[in-house]
Amino acid sequence: MLRTTLRGFLVHRGRPLLSGLAVLLSVAFVTGTLVLADTTTRAATDPAADGAADVTVHAPDPDSDAGLRSAAPGGPPTLSAGVLDAVRRVPGVAAAHPVIEVHNVAVVARGDQPVLTAIGAQ
Repeated sequence: MLRTTLRGFLVHRGRPLLSGLAVLLSVAFVTGTLVLADTTTRAATDPAADGAADVTVHAPDPDSDAGLRSAAPGGPPTLSAGVLDAVRRVPGVAAAHPVIEVHNVAVVARGDQPVLTAIGAQ
């Protein structure tokens, strides 16, 4: 029986090699699929968890009775730099970063002629 088995391996040398290659490729594809799935899941969830703030502080609506007023009449409500310093001093705060958002911006040339608005060029 041993003699017949060895003779079969010698006559058909490529079969065990091709079977081994098939197993190796299938394991590589399954491993690659699992790594890709884990990588895409982490890429979608980790930055959101790392970058998300636990608390957001913003200036209230100027029409509310919160006591904050805009720096210019009709302008957006503002927070002073002291508020940022006070937030940074609160125990347990790892970091505080100011973010400035501006909406409905219009770029004007001399003579108050609009050049570009937030919607597009005029």
